[in-house]
Amino acid sequence: MALVEPRFDVRGKVKVGAKNDRGLPTSTDYFVCDDPEFAELYPQPTSEIRVALPYGSAAQCFVQTLEAWKGSVLACRSNDGAVAYRKTDEQVGDGTERFVIDHDPVQIVCPHHACPWFLQDKNGCKTTARLRFFLADGGDRSSVLEFVTHGYGSIEAIAATIQMGARLGDLTLATGSLSVEMATKGSKRFPVVRLDLDAASASSVEEADEVLRILEVIGEIENPAFTQWVKKVGAERALVQLRQHPSYRP
Repeated sequence: MALVEPRFDVRGKVKVGAKNDRGLPTSTDYFVCDDPEFAELYPQPTSEIRVALPYGSAAQCFVQTLEAWKGSVLACRSNDGAVAYRKTDEQVGDGTERFVIDHDPVQIVCPHHACPWFLQDKNGCKTTARLRFFLADGGDRSSVLEFVTHGYGSIEAIAATIQMGARLGDLTLATGSLSVEMATKGSKRFPVVRLDLDAASASSVEEADEVLRILEVIGEIENPAFTQWVKKVGAERALVQLRQHPSYRP
């Protein structure tokens, strides 16, 4: 393991929202970003951009947290839904600790779904996810762009893709497409953002699942040499050879 892990500063935000003619925020079916490199690569509104992942693990590329903001102040944050850090001067243990704006964050028990702050409709605690990436067709590898979302549809879609990719190998500089489309639930329309890695789009999710099952059967699921090989040749080609492995019986 490296003593110092890479860390890239965030130079800009990629959003799926803008202000309308009345100055009110509204969702968009295209990406919005004021980064100069983004503007050069995508001068017209686009619903799909090419990305490259900066880190090797899913947890580094797609950071998920619980966050409660009071105005511009991060009042409470949890990285795991078990322990939280809240700006408070008391420790009650059930999430009712009061917010003290000028107090240092204090470690408290995170009740997660049972927390009163999480149960608030507005201005409460929200599941927050941040996808960090390079622009695949750009030249800047010194800093990253970041897409932040609270939408469960987007979080679930991106997490599923990125975790599958991580199981098949190191994600560093893995390329793919980030896309947005509008979804409808009842009378509400909202954007859903998806990530499709090139390795995943070249073969079906079913093929990737079968690769993992075979690697587990033949006892090579934890062998980095096998997972790197699968990532290099792709699931479709790997399956042809893995199905002939002497230790595998379908």
